[in-house]
Amino acid sequence: MTKFIHKIGGMVAGVAFGALAFTSCSEQIDESNLYTFTGETITDYLRSDSTLSDFAKITEYAGLADRLSAYGTYTCFAPTNEAVKEYIQELWEDKKSANHNGLYTGDVSNENTLDRLWKSEKRDSLCKDIVEAHLTGLKKTSNDLLAGSDITMMGGNTHSPKRVGDDITIDGTTKIINKDHEVENGVVHTIDKLFYRSTNYIIDEMENMGIYSIWCDALKQTGLDEVMKEHIRTNGINWFTIDPETKYPFAEYPTSCKVGFTVFAETDKVLQNKGITNWKELAAKANEWYKDCASWYSYLEDHPEIKISTGTDYTNQWNTLNMFLRYHILKYSLSMDKLVYSYNELEYADVYEYVRTLLPYTMFKLTGVKENGAVSSIWINRVLNNPTLTSTPGANSKDAYRAANTVKDGDYGIQVAGGSALSRQASNGWIHPINDILCYEKKVPNEVLNERMRFEFMSLFDESMTNQIRGYSYQELSSRYGRNDRKIGAIRIPEGFFENMVIYNGESSRVYYLTKDEAKTGNNNYIKDWDCWLDYQGDELFVRGAYDFAIKLPPVPKDGTYELRFGYVITGHRTMVQFSLGHSSDRSKMTTCDIPLDQREGITSTTIGWTDPDKDGDLGAATDKSMHNRGWMRGPNYFSNYKKGAEGTARTNISRQPHIRRVVTKQFFKQGEDNWFRCKTAMPENTEAEFELDYIEIVPASVYNHPTLTEDVF
Repeated sequence: MTKFIHKIGGMVAGVAFGALAFTSCSEQIDESNLYTFTGETITDYLRSDSTLSDFAKITEYAGLADRLSAYGTYTCFAPTNEAVKEYIQELWEDKKSANHNGLYTGDVSNENTLDRLWKSEKRDSLCKDIVEAHLTGLKKTSNDLLAGSDITMMGGNTHSPKRVGDDITIDGTTKIINKDHEVENGVVHTIDKLFYRSTNYIIDEMENMGIYSIWCDALKQTGLDEVMKEHIRTNGINWFTIDPETKYPFAEYPTSCKVGFTVFAETDKVLQNKGITNWKELAAKANEWYKDCASWYSYLEDHPEIKISTGTDYTNQWNTLNMFLRYHILKYSLSMDKLVYSYNELEYADVYEYVRTLLPYTMFKLTGVKENGAVSSIWINRVLNNPTLTSTPGANSKDAYRAANTVKDGDYGIQVAGGSALSRQASNGWIHPINDILCYEKKVPNEVLNERMRFEFMSLFDESMTNQIRGYSYQELSSRYGRNDRKIGAIRIPEGFFENMVIYNGESSRVYYLTKDEAKTGNNNYIKDWDCWLDYQGDELFVRGAYDFAIKLPPVPKDGTYELRFGYVITGHRTMVQFSLGHSSDRSKMTTCDIPLDQREGITSTTIGWTDPDKDGDLGAATDKSMHNRGWMRGPNYFSNYKKGAEGTARTNISRQPHIRRVVTKQFFKQGEDNWFRCKTAMPENTEAEFELDYIEIVPASVYNHPTLTEDVF
């Protein structure tokens, strides 16, 4: 791969321009800082400070010193010489993770500890690992650190800035001892200790933390500790063998597929407060909680041959202890700041995600609760009085939103990381403490998930989260892929990378992920002031070509009749698509859904029948009803082209990007049946057609056909 480095303080470097004709992805390099500067760079600063000389040397061996003296924007957390020496000694002594971790094993005096690094055969790769773990492609001053959320480094490790007393710390353990040294290509913070990064699997990290002993014992009894040691997948992926700059300009692509897990676990203290002091007592309680779950767990109702076990066969996935633990575990890795996503939704609106667990065909809901426009806390399975329903059709005010989201009987749910215990990253996932007992109980399918469920398409792919694709900005991705010559607003997805996606025609279906701020990477005048495209959460899955593929849908909460809806933006660059559904990815066993959808058809056409709800005398309620009867819905009054939902929402603002929802089907779904959603172009002659996948909605009849209330507009 050709790399273009624009040296600051050197001669003007050549610039390569190209064009990838994404309607929603055009590119122009930011030419500021591209030419000669006389100021200090990160590399200059590291070399000039004698207390950082070892880290400066590490950047040289890592092959990153040139990059840090070049065009770009970075935040560098630079450890002192003493901190580096301490880290190398700890690495040498950590034989549990690996035999000396690749350090030099010959004779070295205590005064020359760093020779274990300098003389290592793996010196360069070890140095690169150290630097990338302390470097991010975003500029973060100390004020930014304290005002923002978690930060993810180029190496993929994620950390939480925190104030401890008068100090600014990372994860509460690493102090910033010299902050905010601004240079031409970013900012440098000096730190007294290298960031904590675990090489342990989740079970080992939980044991090291010392606050999950009951959970650890239970995991070992059920064998789930071994299940959570998976960390990489190599089979079934058609890796690209060509340079992306040759065929996929302005996009990058992954070259490995990590597997990860997220565990939401009760600490020993939480369990002890419930009278549970060891794993056997937890197993006894699990018997009480799960022995009768077939009465609300539709999958078990449909499969009477499955017997719930209250015995000692703990490795049986239908043993109650095993079931209890599985409902706490996701097969994808989520840091605290990626549990929910806040970007372009209304400033006052809470944010939410529906996550799939290891307990077959079950989910729970995560709600990010806002205070002063920002997510302040995250809760599992909060119960609302009449979720996504209203007594005032068309009402779109803040008060109307709050009225539709009132908590029922004080059941706020279970808080994530709400106490003194902190979330912790293991080598293949995350552990998040929760403040109460989490169970798959009757209220989950019947109340919590008995609402309009909106799924951003990327949330259906475990790999998009574990491999840190979904929800990241173009600056973060450009940094991670080492592209300081251009803005990387798209990630090309290899065939087979997503296990929940099957591509039927190879390169004729070219799949991209477009970042939430991808609109800002272009130079189109008509979007220069936007923060994002008119997409839910700002990002989208984007397919180009004579496409033909299928995606596995999330499970429904319980057996029943549901609407499946597809949200999209209308543009003239789209095409006609035929949707089909089936219980497997076998195309021959799928059933088509209605006639092909023409994504180019105007929103005010007689077919769709959109009118401006702000000009309708009834807030648009009558048109909402007539559109829905014909299989259409206005866009949600929840997000816009701007952060915090400013300047008009997808429901009302069609002057920029007309947004619409299509009812794909209304039919009976079973919780325990797989459902594959096929999307095939109806215009295969157009080999450069565009197809956008923003979100789907799965809506129970109890919402869209409620006897007395109306589905809200949010």
